[in-house]
Amino acid sequence: MAQYKKRPDGRYETKVSTGKFDQNGRPIRVTIYARTIPELKNRIAEIKTDLNRGTYSNDNGMTFGRYAESWLKQKEIDTQRKTYIKYEATVRNKLSGLSGIRLREITRQDIIDIINAEDGHPDNQRMIRLVARAVLESAVDDGMLYKNVASKIRLKSHQPQEKRPLTALEIRALKTCDFEPAEKMFVQLLYSTGMRRGEILGLMKSDFDFSAGTVHIQRSVDHSGGTAAVKVPKSPASNRRVTVPAGVLSDLQGYLKSVPGVYVFPGKNGAVMSGATFKRFWKQIYDKINAATGGAEDFETVKLTPHIFRHNYCSELYHRGIDIKTAQGLMGHSSITVTLGIYTHLAEKDQSAAAEKLKDMVI
Repeated sequence: MAQYKKRPDGRYETKVSTGKFDQNGRPIRVTIYARTIPELKNRIAEIKTDLNRGTYSNDNGMTFGRYAESWLKQKEIDTQRKTYIKYEATVRNKLSGLSGIRLREITRQDIIDIINAEDGHPDNQRMIRLVARAVLESAVDDGMLYKNVASKIRLKSHQPQEKRPLTALEIRALKTCDFEPAEKMFVQLLYSTGMRRGEILGLMKSDFDFSAGTVHIQRSVDHSGGTAAVKVPKSPASNRRVTVPAGVLSDLQGYLKSVPGVYVFPGKNGAVMSGATFKRFWKQIYDKINAATGGAEDFETVKLTPHIFRHNYCSELYHRGIDIKTAQGLMGHSSITVTLGIYTHLAEKDQSAAAEKLKDMVI
């Protein structure tokens, strides 16, 4: 009986060797407690069985919330800012229901229930699964869990909304809108270069080579987290030179004469445009285009975004016969697979249209 110590609270206590040693060579033991000696013996037997099977783990009372906080601190160091913000929001907002639960007590169903609560929001569901998997896998690596209960969770298939180019009605509307100079210039660059929104906001006057008729895209503005940060492009392929139509360059030269500072679309005090300012700026553009279309149904069905202009540009490259490798360079895609996916989709649509037109060619 001497090996079982009775505590002041009435419980019995003992230590069990894990067969492992710490960094100083001392054996690692785990302390266990029970209300009775038979219960304590059963617990000892369970631990020894787990040790023999290699399934023993000890979370030391660590909750998911506490462990996730330490996981986030590491991610803040080794993850891009935009990605880290998504991780943090998922832990604090979507996985908060797990925060007070011990790691070893979390079940697969707990995570599935959280995922199911986001039905209709597939991006949220994917992020919840990704973060839950990553946090629990880290806990496995730290010896706090022997199994990741999120590792085999599957998501129901979701058909992503089809990307679309501008409609003929929208393109006609662009020519009739009463844009302010900055609005018109922004829309022209979106339409004629396929640049990303952040790339246009990061443009400096010196990026344009008027004699060569090109623009050098070498930075981007990121509005993640509510602040405007100037960053290098998202990949080496995004650092590129793109041809700008002569008519756009001509308008740009006149526009830049009235713009103070170094940025083409400056915000307050000549700095880059903030996220809040851009939202107001784009809403003014959007409202004017919407009014010019007469509030057309297809305009509102898939709300017009800067990225639709980018997809429209890629579609134009395809329809004008630009080869896929050149298109990849102009779009700044890091992988040709992305460009190929768009080109393949457009080719399939062309075949479908041709089949429809040819279906009555019979004698």
